[in-house]
Amino acid sequence: RKYAPPRHGEVIHSGVGWPREGEMQVIRDLGIVDVDAEAVSRILSLEETHFLDLKARELTPAKLGTHATAFGNSAGGEVYLGIDENAGVRGWRGFDSVEDANGYIQVLHDLFQGNDLISVQFLRGAGVAGFVLYAIIEKSREILTSTDDQIYVRVSAQRLPVKLTSHAEVERLKLDKGLATYEDMPIEDLEVE
Repeated sequence: RKYAPPRHGEVIHSGVGWPREGEMQVIRDLGIVDVDAEAVSRILSLEETHFLDLKARELTPAKLGTHATAFGNSAGGEVYLGIDENAGVRGWRGFDSVEDANGYIQVLHDLFQGNDLISVQFLRGAGVAGFVLYAIIEKSREILTSTDDQIYVRVSAQRLPVKLTSHAEVERLKLDKGLATYEDMPIEDLEVE
């Protein structure tokens, strides 16, 4: 199968046959895809944006969880794990085996338990070493907390903590996520004649 990075929001189905009957699917496993040299070059030249992040494999599983929940609490997005950047030059340095990424998959599974918002795929590039973990995170209809029990959102090319210290801030996030509408909110200081 020839690889082309999906457009934001595009869902890929591999037909791998997971989950097995009776199991709940939390993460859509899209399998392993061989990537030609041209696609490797395109991935390495991607710019980090509000919808895309590139991370070195030294990122801890917990930190990947903060980035994934930030995308879920925002408009969704994509993460490539296994892309280094040294002095402005990017390099492909994936995991030696798919099993080496099990800790990351476990964290994502635990954080997204109960919904179907995340797809993962392992990319094996021509002429480069290792498997890059590619995760597609869809926008959540609920507020997601990360492994550190904090709430994060994606703003531009960064994740930021949300400090919900007041009822108004909680309501603002619910409005942003579409969990509430202005029609649902009481009107204060309204005199009825």
